[in-house]
Amino acid sequence: MKQLSLRYGVFIICFVLLLLYLITPSFIPWFPFLIVLAFLGLTVKSTIDGIRLKNALLQQVGIIEQKLRSELVQKVQGISRNQYEKINKIALIEKRCSENQELKIWERHKRSYQLLPNSLLALGLLGTFLGITMNLFLISRNTGGELQLQKALPDIIGSMAIAFVSSLAALAGSVFLTKFHPTYDLDLEKDKLLISLEDFLDNDYFISQNQPTVAEQIDVLIKTIDNYAKSLSGFVTTLPKNTQDFQNAVTVASNTLNTSANNFQVVANQSSQSMQTGANVLTNATNNLARLTTTFSDITSSLHNSTKSFDNAIDTLQIYADKLADIGNALANNSSQTQSLIQTNQQSLNHVSDRLLQNANTLSATSQTFNNNISQVTASLTQHTGQVGNHNNRLQNLLGVIENTTQSSNTNIGQVVSVLNQNTSLLGSQINQLQNIAESIDSNAQTMRQIQNNFSDLLSALAQLQKSKF
Repeated sequence: MKQLSLRYGVFIICFVLLLLYLITPSFIPWFPFLIVLAFLGLTVKSTIDGIRLKNALLQQVGIIEQKLRSELVQKVQGISRNQYEKINKIALIEKRCSENQELKIWERHKRSYQLLPNSLLALGLLGTFLGITMNLFLISRNTGGELQLQKALPDIIGSMAIAFVSSLAALAGSVFLTKFHPTYDLDLEKDKLLISLEDFLDNDYFISQNQPTVAEQIDVLIKTIDNYAKSLSGFVTTLPKNTQDFQNAVTVASNTLNTSANNFQVVANQSSQSMQTGANVLTNATNNLARLTTTFSDITSSLHNSTKSFDNAIDTLQIYADKLADIGNALANNSSQTQSLIQTNQQSLNHVSDRLLQNANTLSATSQTFNNNISQVTASLTQHTGQVGNHNNRLQNLLGVIENTTQSSNTNIGQVVSVLNQNTSLLGSQINQLQNIAESIDSNAQTMRQIQNNFSDLLSALAQLQKSKF
């Protein structure tokens, strides 16, 4: 209370001096310096008070913690031990902290200290505006020329000194408190206080309270012995019944075992009969396999004979290919002679051309049929290559020769048709020779049919082999 009265007295005196200075500046010539010293003193005093307040708050944390621990212990003692796990420790601690008077005062002082740097800045702004206001007031009084500027200049400089010195002092005090005595240290101390209280409840008080006493341990031991005695009494009571049940179960199991043994004997006899039947079936299958082996040998011999027939057919086809080549050469040699007789035998040559085109189409159809038969034989031989592997190479050679012969025939026919198309017709003297060629082609077709029949016999033999195998 005395401090408040002293402060109020100082403020009143300063306000009176300020009014006197504003009314008659020459009455107190050293008033600006007095104002500067007042602002400096107030700034320094506020800074020092803030440092002392922070140190006092840091020292009070330990005392407040001890009181809060006592309050928490008193609160928890009224709760049953079985309910300790259900306690919300954070809520309990925060409630005790909010109700503790010392911590409330500590919080209020902490907030005052937090506002102190801003208060110093406000004090500096107050001094700045006060100095500027005094300066403007002195200048406004000189508008009528009542005062000389040389006399008013010291007052103006003094007013500016109030403005700048107060601002610099307040800024320096605020920076000092913010940098070297930061506010967040108090927040850290409060956080440490809450953590320490929670640790005290969890790791100190609750653990010590959860340790059972000797009397409690004896009570637990007595309850355990009583439960064991009850269990033993129940076992002795149910022992005769359990023994009778066990005897009945053994009797039932023995009867079941005898029944299972009899059933097993019956199944064993049936299995013996089934095994005898299986042995007979296996003997029959072995005999059938022997017959199948004999049949397979016969089929192999037949396939060997068919291969020899293929070799003969290949030789015949080679001869026919040579003849077709000779005919092609003869046609090429006679193509030059046909050019001179085109004009005299136009109609005859047209008739001959139609005949030749018809024969050529017949030959092409025959060759196409032959190619289809060869393709079928090739597909059949490809399906059974695993069974007739010993003759695969010869059949592939035969297929190559047949394809070459077919290509040669198609080439020669194409050459004949091209020559006929270019020359439009042939000479009448070549008709007999072409008829001979047609007869040769017919004989070749008959030979091809014979080869086709041989292939059909081979396919039948392979089909029989496949059926006998399955």
